[in-house]
Amino acid sequence: MEEANAGLRTGSYTFDGYFSYTYGSIMDAVQEWQINKGYAPFNIMDFDSRTTLYMLGGVKYIAKYADGEEKEPWGYEVIKEETVIQGGEEKKVQLLRNKYELPLIYSYAKIIPETDYKKMASYEKEEAMLQGLVIDKKKSSDLATVTPEFDDTVILDTKEIKRQIQEQTGDTGLVELTTKGIENKQSSTTLTFEIPEKYKNSELYLCVKGIRYIPKNPGVYKDVLLGDQSSRYDERVFDERYRNYGRANPTAILRVKYGSNVKKSMIWGANSQYDTGARDIEINMGYYDKSQKKFYLTLEALGEYQFSEIEVVTHSMDNVEKYYSERKKYAAEKVQIRGNQVTGEIKVKDKSMACIAIPYHKGWSATVNGKKVNIVKANGMYMAVPLEVGYNKIVLSYTIPGLKYGMMISGLALVVLIFWEKIRKYKRKQVRKYKRKKVRKKVR
Repeated sequence: MEEANAGLRTGSYTFDGYFSYTYGSIMDAVQEWQINKGYAPFNIMDFDSRTTLYMLGGVKYIAKYADGEEKEPWGYEVIKEETVIQGGEEKKVQLLRNKYELPLIYSYAKIIPETDYKKMASYEKEEAMLQGLVIDKKKSSDLATVTPEFDDTVILDTKEIKRQIQEQTGDTGLVELTTKGIENKQSSTTLTFEIPEKYKNSELYLCVKGIRYIPKNPGVYKDVLLGDQSSRYDERVFDERYRNYGRANPTAILRVKYGSNVKKSMIWGANSQYDTGARDIEINMGYYDKSQKKFYLTLEALGEYQFSEIEVVTHSMDNVEKYYSERKKYAAEKVQIRGNQVTGEIKVKDKSMACIAIPYHKGWSATVNGKKVNIVKANGMYMAVPLEVGYNKIVLSYTIPGLKYGMMISGLALVVLIFWEKIRKYKRKQVRKYKRKKVRKKVR
């Protein structure tokens, strides 16, 4: 559910991350996958309905509103529907189950060097992680490498998209195609794009590289917005309406509609509170058995939308089931989470590594068959440990980093405090004795 801190508030294991609860490794991975859905860079609502990422993250269930703008991801089926009261209104919430779920622990016999992985397009990285464990090769020199296969096709490139934009905007003056991108001179503009042919069993991704939103005050476009026939009254109304416009935190929203599926991506304006500079984003427009004829892109703020490249990619799901079967074949059984400990049992026929779909953090330690092993970062944000041929009992334990030393320092501070308090009591006792002696002498 797209609710801030939902996992923390409900005590469930979810992909919701917010504020200081989000580790740096998660932020780095999300940026590599070019997911941009949250209100701010540190607010991660979900994985943009990308079934592959859900699969690799051990996500079995998701929940959504029945009448929500986003349709269910590929491979998910509705298993329950319930009416809830929210904000005084009745809403239907659906529970969906992933037909291709993996447990929190699964194994790989081959790896993909991290250096090769970083050169891939964001949508290729998803497929790569299904075929091999992405890891620093120096930390797993024993395993063979694999060259991943990709089922992705660029169906609309930057040149074609710009051609279609130019064809629609013409000489209206409200939208202008520039060398840096698109300049939108009205509050909302919707552009329509034709998809050249039918693509089966595919997701469609809108990929924008180097996007940067430069907000503009409507006053800059006053002549264009009012037109030649405006009166002085129109001008006064315009000035009054936009007098305080520049005081707000400027943001833009990219709204993509593909079939019945609607996706939104927020872009913070240049020099605003959460501006991170030019960045790459990828919007999963949704899955269909047969691709739709068109999609619509709405720019929901006036100003400049700068970008270096923009393209639409079709992401075939034909081989996903095959790769899933490979991961599922040597996945862990009896996976349990109890307090700060995660356990699982796994059998492998070759030398392998287990990926644990829990964000990498230095507070974790692990044993395999009772022997302590090193944990390494893998698949962008997760953990991995080496496995022995045959049976493996994996035990992961979490301790807050620095807790041991913190307790020692706190204990030492307590001893010092007690000792100091005893000294103070002793000094006060001596002072009282001295004063009593003085009083006796005066009386005599």
